[in-house]
Amino acid sequence: EGKYEFNDLQNGDYVINFKTPEGYTATKAYEGNNAEVDSNGLSTVGTIKDADNWTLDSGFYKTPSKYSLGDYVWYDSNKDGYQDNDEKGIKGVKVTLKDSEGNTLKTTETDENGKYRFDDLDSGDYTVHFDKPEGLTQTS
Repeated sequence: EGKYEFNDLQNGDYVINFKTPEGYTATKAYEGNNAEVDSNGLSTVGTIKDADNWTLDSGFYKTPSKYSLGDYVWYDSNKDGYQDNDEKGIKGVKVTLKDSEGNTLKTTETDENGKYRFDDLDSGDYTVHFDKPEGLTQTS
């Protein structure tokens, strides 16, 4: 359940410290505007003043062990370098993923919508290279 409770506290300020469980990452503190459901972070001060205080909490999520990288290759019909809503993806573009030393790790081709994706990647620096489709020029 993840619930905790301290009983028989006197009025005053109390420091609550949460420890991040192994394999998890702490969520951002104070996101949103509802003190009863947002995370207070890893350390917070709570006040007891003639009433219980049920608003001191901390959120965690499982830290991914592998990551994905990908996006979209599109036909830039107005040559402005920006993906406009009416510009369609290009199918069949060869995409190469390289490590920080320039070694080729994986290759793929864009799908029918111009999308590509590399999965099961470790955290790190990568370079993506696109083969230029025949008859087209890359915009920047």
